[in-house]
Amino acid sequence: MDLLMCRSCGEFTEAVEEDRRLVPTKDGCPHCGEVEFKNTGTGNTVQLGE
Repeated sequence: MDLLMCRSCGEFTEAVEEDRRLVPTKDGCPHCGEVEFKNTGTGNTVQLGE
């Protein structure tokens, strides 16, 4: 299972690979609703709606 970290609160959420990058399985962080996440493995930022 892959995880992404919320850039706002630090909570982790499940992610899946789409178009060779990880995207969260939810429409936002389940804890705070933020839509920007960090892939801690690569350091890349993922923002929903891009």
